[in-house]
Amino acid sequence: MILPVLTAIFQNKANKAEKRAQQAQREQQAIRAARERRDTIRATRMAAAQAEQNAESQNVYASSGALGGQGSILTQGNANLNYLAQQVNAANQGAHWLDKAAQYQQNVSFLNGVRDLALQFAGAGFGGGGAGGIPQIPGGSQMGTLGAFGTRSYNSPVDYTSYRPTPGF
Repeated sequence: MILPVLTAIFQNKANKAEKRAQQAQREQQAIRAARERRDTIRATRMAAAQAEQNAESQNVYASSGALGGQGSILTQGNANLNYLAQQVNAANQGAHWLDKAAQYQQNVSFLNGVRDLALQFAGAGFGGGGAGGIPQIPGGSQMGTLGAFGTRSYNSPVDYTSYRPTPGF
């Protein structure tokens, strides 16, 4: 009888540990993204400085070709930074949905534990009714599924059209 409760508790702890691990992975990804961003900025600045130095040494630093080359280098660097930002946003969005899925899975696990506990109480005779606290239907199975509004529907060959309630109910 305590097994479903313990299962729910340990599932909850496992979900929390998984969330912590995912958070640590996101922090590692953020550190990696920041490093890549710094490296991209550094490489862009170095390429622009090298192009400027080459233009100066050739005495064409104010020419349209030299200025266009530097502009192209800066534009490519900005494109690389935008790409990195998009990657980080996509990773964050994916992590958000993974967190949501874990939360829903935790809810399902908890509800399964509650259901199992309720079925154990019903099986112990606390629910009244037939064998094991589950109402008996003549000629039908005791096993059924929960339908709308918490009612139990039974899969049985019983003809329900001939059923007449007893007076007084």
